[in-house]
Amino acid sequence: MLTFPNIMSEFREGAGLTLRELSAIVNISAGQLSNYERGTSRPKKEAVIAIAKAIGLPTDTALLASGYSPLYYSQGDKEAMQIAEETAVYFGAMTVYSRVAPLIQKVVSGGDMQKLKTSITEANADAELPPYLAAALAKADIAMKLLEDAAFEITKARNDAVHR
Repeated sequence: MLTFPNIMSEFREGAGLTLRELSAIVNISAGQLSNYERGTSRPKKEAVIAIAKAIGLPTDTALLASGYSPLYYSQGDKEAMQIAEETAVYFGAMTVYSRVAPLIQKVVSGGDMQKLKTSITEANADAELPPYLAAALAKADIAMKLLEDAAFEITKARNDAVHR
């Protein structure tokens, strides 16, 4: 998936620079650069441009991956402006999803989820359940299905983004 943390790290390493060396070039602390690479902090547009130039990353690619409009953004070109805005929103959302997706996937594929599914299936087979328990189990079953659907959709969106 195209996210600024991923491509920043890849291009920085490809340029043979450490975080400290890059820090000296762009005048941003190594700690802050580390936060950008880990995705725990979002750089300002000016920082994205400076980092991209220093590591040989195409500026528009870096801006899009960071959720910003590319430099070709022109007030006079409405179609380009619309595409730029939509793309920036898309990559901004993908950055957020990339943080959430592994956690959802971990829950969905975890052993506890499988045990819970089995328990609900067995409990639903019990015709003697009081109505309030049957309703609670139905809600839990729906919640698990929604989590599984979310995991599938996020994985599909990430795969689609990679293959663009």
